[in-house]
Amino acid sequence: MNAFRVAVIIPAAGRSSRFGGVDKLAQDVGGRPMILRTVELFTRREDVAVIIVAAPPDEVDAFRDRYGNQLGFHGAKVVAGGTVERWETVRNALAEVPADCTHIQTQLWRRVDCPRL
Repeated sequence: MNAFRVAVIIPAAGRSSRFGGVDKLAQDVGGRPMILRTVELFTRREDVAVIIVAAPPDEVDAFRDRYGNQLGFHGAKVVAGGTVERWETVRNALAEVPADCTHIQTQLWRRVDCPRL
Protein backbone atom coordinates (compact mmCIF):
# COMPACT_ATOMS: atom_id res chain seq x y z
CA MET A 1 0.00 0.00 0.00
CA ASN A 2 1.26 3.45 -0.91
CA ALA A 3 1.53 5.89 2.01
CA PHE A 4 1.46 8.94 -0.25
CA ARG A 5 -1.75 10.92 -0.66
CA VAL A 6 -1.03 13.31 -3.49
CA ALA A 7 -3.10 16.38 -4.33
CA VAL A 8 -2.76 17.18 -8.03
CA ILE A 9 -3.33 20.78 -9.04
CA ILE A 10 -3.97 21.40 -12.72
CA PRO A 11 -3.58 25.14 -13.41
CA ALA A 12 -5.97 25.65 -16.32
CA ALA A 13 -6.74 29.34 -15.88
CA GLY A 14 -4.33 30.69 -18.49
CA ARG A 15 -5.07 32.11 -21.91
CA SER A 16 -3.07 29.53 -23.91
CA SER A 17 -0.81 32.31 -25.23
CA ARG A 18 2.13 29.93 -25.78
CA PHE A 19 -0.30 27.69 -27.69
CA GLY A 20 -1.13 30.47 -30.14
CA GLY A 21 -4.22 31.63 -28.27
CA VAL A 22 -6.15 28.48 -29.24
CA ASP A 23 -8.05 26.84 -26.38
CA LYS A 24 -5.59 24.04 -25.66
CA LEU A 25 -7.88 22.50 -23.02
CA ALA A 26 -10.39 21.68 -25.76
CA GLN A 27 -7.85 20.24 -28.20
CA ASP A 28 -8.49 16.62 -29.15
CA VAL A 29 -6.13 14.10 -27.55
CA GLY A 30 -7.10 10.50 -28.12
CA GLY A 31 -10.70 11.40 -28.89
CA ARG A 32 -11.24 13.56 -25.79
CA PRO A 33 -10.46 17.17 -24.85
CA MET A 34 -6.96 17.61 -23.43
CA ILE A 35 -8.25 18.62 -19.99
CA LEU A 36 -10.26 15.39 -19.66
CA ARG A 37 -7.40 13.27 -20.95
CA THR A 38 -5.10 14.88 -18.39
CA VAL A 39 -7.47 14.17 -15.51
CA GLU A 40 -8.00 10.59 -16.71
CA LEU A 41 -4.24 9.96 -16.57
CA PHE A 42 -4.11 11.03 -12.94
CA THR A 43 -7.09 8.89 -11.93
CA ARG A 44 -5.05 5.81 -12.83
CA ARG A 45 -2.51 6.51 -10.10
CA GLU A 46 -3.26 5.01 -6.70
CA ASP A 47 -1.28 7.73 -4.89
CA VAL A 48 -3.52 10.54 -6.20
CA ALA A 49 -6.07 11.43 -3.53
CA VAL A 50 -7.57 14.54 -5.10
CA ILE A 51 -7.43 16.36 -8.43
CA ILE A 52 -8.12 20.09 -8.43
CA VAL A 53 -8.58 21.92 -11.73
CA ALA A 54 -8.19 25.69 -11.49
CA ALA A 55 -10.31 27.23 -14.26
CA PRO A 56 -10.22 30.77 -15.69
CA PRO A 57 -11.85 32.95 -12.99
CA ASP A 58 -13.89 34.99 -15.45
CA GLU A 59 -15.11 31.84 -17.20
CA VAL A 60 -15.43 29.38 -14.30
CA ASP A 61 -19.19 28.93 -14.75
CA ALA A 62 -18.82 28.24 -18.48
CA PHE A 63 -15.90 25.91 -17.71
CA ARG A 64 -18.06 23.99 -15.21
CA ASP A 65 -20.91 23.84 -17.73
CA ARG A 66 -18.57 22.47 -20.39
CA TYR A 67 -16.44 20.05 -18.35
CA GLY A 68 -17.85 19.87 -14.83
CA ASN A 69 -19.88 16.68 -15.14
CA GLN A 70 -17.07 14.74 -16.78
CA LEU A 71 -14.43 16.09 -14.40
CA GLY A 72 -16.70 15.34 -11.45
CA PHE A 73 -17.21 11.81 -12.72
CA HIS A 74 -13.46 11.36 -12.35
CA GLY A 75 -13.52 12.95 -8.90
CA ALA A 76 -11.88 16.21 -9.96
CA LYS A 77 -12.92 19.45 -8.32
CA VAL A 78 -13.13 22.72 -10.29
CA VAL A 79 -12.11 25.99 -8.59
CA ALA A 80 -11.59 29.52 -9.86
CA GLY A 81 -7.99 30.25 -10.81
CA GLY A 82 -6.08 33.50 -10.36
CA THR A 83 -6.58 36.67 -12.34
CA VAL A 84 -3.04 37.56 -13.42
CA GLU A 85 -0.26 35.19 -12.39
CA ARG A 86 0.05 31.41 -12.26
CA TRP A 87 0.97 31.52 -8.56
CA GLU A 88 -2.45 33.04 -7.83
CA THR A 89 -4.08 30.10 -9.58
CA VAL A 90 -2.03 27.60 -7.58
CA ARG A 91 -2.80 29.49 -4.35
CA ASN A 92 -6.54 29.30 -5.02
CA ALA A 93 -6.29 25.56 -5.65
CA LEU A 94 -4.12 25.02 -2.55
CA ALA A 95 -6.99 26.30 -0.42
CA GLU A 96 -8.99 23.23 -1.52
CA VAL A 97 -6.35 20.59 -0.70
CA PRO A 98 -7.53 18.25 2.08
CA ALA A 99 -5.42 18.24 5.25
CA ASP A 100 -4.71 14.51 4.94
CA CYS A 101 -2.76 14.91 1.69
CA THR A 102 0.94 14.24 2.17
CA HIS A 103 2.16 15.78 -1.10
CA ILE A 104 1.06 18.47 -3.52
CA GLN A 105 2.08 18.39 -7.16
CA THR A 106 1.45 20.81 -9.97
CA GLN A 107 3.67 19.07 -12.54
CA LEU A 108 3.21 15.38 -11.83
CA TRP A 109 2.28 14.87 -15.49
CA ARG A 110 5.98 14.43 -16.23
CA ARG A 111 5.88 11.25 -14.17
CA VAL A 112 2.49 10.12 -15.45
CA ASP A 113 3.01 10.14 -19.19
CA CYS A 114 6.68 10.84 -19.99
CA PRO A 115 6.96 8.10 -22.64
CA ARG A 116 4.23 9.80 -24.67
CA LEU A 117 5.55 13.35 -24.52
